[in-house]
Amino acid sequence: MPDQPLSRYGLVKDLEQAFDIPRFPINIVKCVDCGLVYNSSFASDSVDYTTQAVTESTVFSDIHMEHQLHIAERLKRSLDLAGRIVVS
Repeated sequence: MPDQPLSRYGLVKDLEQAFDIPRFPINIVKCVDCGLVYNSSFASDSVDYTTQAVTESTVFSDIHMEHQLHIAERLKRSLDLAGRIVVS
């Protein structure tokens, strides 16, 4: 999977800014002991939590929530997580 922008980044003013949003690697893995699914490539020290516009309020968007639920269901199917809870 190619590097992806974090879903926490907010709306931008134009197309150029959209293409300039930082992207990060994603490597989804599942712990064989406990079943935890996580991005093993995530490095919190590489994320700018202070100067980038963010949209922590996207959870109130019906469209965004529908998208998140779709992703969770896809992960459950592809990683054999039937009956488990997916946490964003």
